[in-house]
Amino acid sequence: AVMRALTNPTGAGQLSEVGLENSLKNMGLEAGRDFIMQYGLSDRETGGRLRPDAVLFLPQDVVIVVDSKASKHVLELGEAQDEAQLAEARERLKRTMAKHLNDLSSKDYAAGVQEQYREAGHTGKVQVMMNVMYLPTESALQHLKEADRDFHSRAEKAGIILAGPASLHGLFSLAKLQIASAKQADNQTLIIAAVQDMLEGMAVALEHAEKIGDHLKKSADAFNKMATSVNRRLIGRMEKLSKLGVKPAKNKALPSPIMTYDLRRLDDAFTLDLDAEEPVQEKQSLPALETNQA
Repeated sequence: AVMRALTNPTGAGQLSEVGLENSLKNMGLEAGRDFIMQYGLSDRETGGRLRPDAVLFLPQDVVIVVDSKASKHVLELGEAQDEAQLAEARERLKRTMAKHLNDLSSKDYAAGVQEQYREAGHTGKVQVMMNVMYLPTESALQHLKEADRDFHSRAEKAGIILAGPASLHGLFSLAKLQIASAKQADNQTLIIAAVQDMLEGMAVALEHAEKIGDHLKKSADAFNKMATSVNRRLIGRMEKLSKLGVKPAKNKALPSPIMTYDLRRLDDAFTLDLDAEEPVQEKQSLPALETNQA
């Protein structure tokens, strides 16, 4: 059953696509977010549909488009009994892969992806587009090099990266690092925003504290004026009346002079030595509350 699948173009292609998706998942990339399999795109020139096997969306508007190509002629190379059969299998592999390359180079993936970006509400523009032709085994890649030594150069001229599992793994590793770096940058942005909100809240709270301090000073000044007036005028007159024999009802004792408060503002700042491991407090910055007996 495996041999029938591998020798059938459809079965070989599907098996290659499964291997491609598993490779992406094994790299820790998340389907539907970091990559999409069988991504449908519109071809504006022909009006048809483009469907690459996988599309990777990377930060900074970088996109990797992967087309998986499998050929039953690779199995024929392994089954060749002599040089004649080997040469025939290589020629068939060369023709098949050349057709794949021509078909792939004619597909306008960039325009299709950009159109999908706009439809999805993205405001950015695709800055870098990498087209990858993926062969499912390293042996298939080696056989292709032997069958068509100019294949790599033609692929490079067409802007297509030829990759086997090892080189594709390298691309995916780079993609994973770039995605992780972007996530860290996003978290850093959130942290900075949270710190900014906290600083704004602290600034508002300290403004209220400053106003409370001003009100305390005004209240203390008003209280001292009232206490001074009571001590100098009211209590003194009460004492004169007491000496004349006028006593409070129920023999209640005359009140003592009211204490006044010395509430002063200290403008000396609480300073930090940035080079020291711990902050150093030079002077007390809180208001000093003292009482004076009038």
